[in-house]
Amino acid sequence: MPLWKDPHFGPHLTAFDEVRVIEIPTDHWTAYDAKKLNQKPLEGSPISLQERVYASTNWHTPRI
Repeated sequence: MPLWKDPHFGPHLTAFDEVRVIEIPTDHWTAYDAKKLNQKPLEGSPISLQERVYASTNWHTPRI
C-alpha cells in the first residue's frame, strides 16, 4: 500500500489532511450488455464511469 508523509508536518502545529481518490474509468454495465449481445450501445447511454472517494478530514491538534 502506498504511504505518503507530509514533508511540512510538525507535531507542534495544528494541521488537517484530506484524501481524495479518483478511480480508473471502468466499463458501465450498458457496455458489457452491448458487447455480450454483439450490438452497439444505445445512443446516449454511458459506456464507462469513474467513481470518486472522499475520506473524512483527519485533524491534528498538538498537546499543550
